[in-house]
Amino acid sequence: MQTGLHVLRAYATENEKLSSAIITSSPTFVMESEELAALNELRAIWKNTNIMITASIQYPNKLFVKIEVDPISSTDLIDHFELYVDDVAQRASLAPTDVQFSAEGFAGGEQYEIHVMAFPKDNLTDTEPISSNKRAFEIKRETVRGAPLISLAVSNEENIIFLMWAHIGEHISQYVVYVDNIETTTINEKDFNDFFGIQFHGAQQRKRYLIHVEALVKGN
Repeated sequence: MQTGLHVLRAYATENEKLSSAIITSSPTFVMESEELAALNELRAIWKNTNIMITASIQYPNKLFVKIEVDPISSTDLIDHFELYVDDVAQRASLAPTDVQFSAEGFAGGEQYEIHVMAFPKDNLTDTEPISSNKRAFEIKRETVRGAPLISLAVSNEENIIFLMWAHIGEHISQYVVYVDNIETTTINEKDFNDFFGIQFHGAQQRKRYLIHVEALVKGN
C-alpha cells in the first residue's frame, strides 16, 4: 500500500445488498526496536548535554564569545546556535562549529546579559533546545582624557534643574558649566569634591536646554 491517506469502501456485488460505510486509514510506521533504542540513547545524551559560554570585551564595545559543549560528542546533535541579548533572539544562526564569534554595536554606559540556545537536529524528535549559562557585562562610556561624566537629577521643583558630574582621572584645575553654549558657572580647584552638583533656577517647562561641562586640565 502506498504512503498517504487512503479511503476504503466495500461495495455489494449482489442485488438488494448495501455497501459498507466509508473508512479512512493512513499507514502506521513501526520503528524497529534497534532504531528506537538508538534514538532513545541520543535523546539521553542530549538531555545531559551542557552548554557553557565565556565572554570578554575588547575596548570600546566589541564582545568575544566562546561556546563549550559538554560532552563534545553532542556537537554532532546540534543543528545550530542562536545568540540572545537580554533574552531577545538576535536572528543570527551559528553553525555547530562556530564556537567562537564576536558581536559589536553595544551602547556605552549600558548593562547587557547574553546567552546562547543550542537547537537539535530534525531527526532528534521530542527534544527541546538547550540554554547555556548567562553572562552579564557592562560597556563603559567612552571618554576622552577623563572628560566629565554628567547626568541630570529629578527635582521636586518644576523650575529647577540639578546637574551633577563626577571628578574622574585627570588633574583638573577648573570646571566651566555651559547652558545653551553660554558660560554660567565656574568651579575652581579649591572647591573640588568627589561629585559636583549645580542647581539652575528659572528653567522653563517644555523647553529644551543644551548643557555641557568643560574641564580645564591642570598645566594646560
